[in-house]
Amino acid sequence: MYLTRSTLAFAMAALLPLSTLTAQSSAPVDPDAAALLNPDPTLIGQLWDSAERLRSEGRLAESLAEYQEIARIQSEAFQNAARTYWMLAEIHYALGDDRSMARVLDSAADHAGRFGDHETRARSLFEAAVAYTKIKDHRAAKERFDALRQLIDSGSVSGEMVRGFQARTPVPLS
Repeated sequence: MYLTRSTLAFAMAALLPLSTLTAQSSAPVDPDAAALLNPDPTLIGQLWDSAERLRSEGRLAESLAEYQEIARIQSEAFQNAARTYWMLAEIHYALGDDRSMARVLDSAADHAGRFGDHETRARSLFEAAVAYTKIKDHRAAKERFDALRQLIDSGSVSGEMVRGFQARTPVPLS
């Protein structure tokens, strides 16, 4: 048996006195920076509720602004904003703005990928490729389909999801 660096560090920390482990750093913590990295979940919940209410009332532009604010907060806090970007994509779709829909689906794919959510990344790449095809940006569509193929080939996407994609496009995905 051998020790890895992390195991060794853990073992060393176990030998330190508890006061050493719990001592405060002398560097002051910037409260604004701390708030940025740990946004108030109540605020996000309130914004989400407001965005949903506005969307259900048909006030899509106002709802869009609320979801954009949520995505900004989540992104700045290094949180997965894929679900929020999907909500933005749905609103852009309802507004008939396919180019913006494709762009926010790209953002959803990026966020999902960063957080290891392969199925959401695959779904986002597929829908972005379809949107780019619709607006006749074939280069962008091809790039998304290629990225989707790589994800499928890695085994990170369920067969059921791949069959669903394949049923909607003549483009071979595997």
